[in-house]
Amino acid sequence: MVWKIVKCDCGFLVRSDNDDRLVAELQQHAREHHQMTLSREQVLAMAQPDPGSATSSTRGAKEGPA
Repeated sequence: MVWKIVKCDCGFLVRSDNDDRLVAELQQHAREHHQMTLSREQVLAMAQPDPGSATSSTRGAKEGPA
């Protein structure tokens, strides 16, 4: 399966090779942190191929200085 990545404007990052997991994690983030409801179609439309193709899913990562 192809790894996908979705990056929220707030910096939250989700990576997964499983669409169901990607959708569920981003929907939960949107609901809990932005009071938004996203459909499966909206999440998948925001997803991009992950250029890093990591070997495991990353949930809740934020980009930026460590």
